[in-house]
Amino acid sequence: MFILIVNNVVVQKQPNMAEGFVWTDEDVVCGQIENNGVFTNPKLSLPTQDQYMQKAQSVMDAQAQSMGYDNIFTAISYIGDPFPRFNDEAVALRAYRSQVWQHSNDLMAQVLAGKIAQPTLEEYERGLPDFTL
Repeated sequence: MFILIVNNVVVQKQPNMAEGFVWTDEDVVCGQIENNGVFTNPKLSLPTQDQYMQKAQSVMDAQAQSMGYDNIFTAISYIGDPFPRFNDEAVALRAYRSQVWQHSNDLMAQVLAGKIAQPTLEEYERGLPDFTL
């Protein structure tokens, strides 16, 4: 198989020789890193703080939307509403928001202290508290 390597990354493979392509007997996959003839999968970069915050916000907004609100902010604006249902949902969503951010802060403190490995976004989302009404 002939492969095209750009900046040590396999970007294309094909059965025929073409300009810039090199032959390999290795079973390579596009996206692998080449270093002295050894092909490895790239290390995935870990999420940034902004990505964690966006994930938390989207999970909270999705919960509020599943209850008929535009997002968690508009849902919480119903605290004090004269209709008990809206007030109760708003109070529960506000508590949920606090639980999510407290969990996130605790988790990041553990990561920064070296007590746990930094989670992927999927692991982070799975670890978020559940909403209860």
